[in-house]
Amino acid sequence: MGGCSDFIYPQELDLDDIVEIKYLNRIIEFRVVEFEESKAMKVSKAINSSLLIGDVVFVHHLKVGEKLIADKVYRNGLIGNYKKNGELSSVEVNP
Repeated sequence: MGGCSDFIYPQELDLDDIVEIKYLNRIIEFRVVEFEESKAMKVSKAINSSLLIGDVVFVHHLKVGEKLIADKVYRNGLIGNYKKNGELSSVEVNP
């Protein structure tokens, strides 16, 4: 699925899958985890991002050419949502 332009839905991925996204000068790597009885993505690497390692984000979908939008972000409790202006230039899933 590396770099494809199709929608990627975290809810359809397997637990422990790795998802790496790139946009602007940022690289974020997530691991698919179970959180609050649902699948979410936990930040395992963050370069030039306001997201921090350990943050848990709920994202409906990812798609190259669209913005990263997280409905909920947890960092030691719910801290809100997350939306960035830069469009995703790369989305890769590695089981």
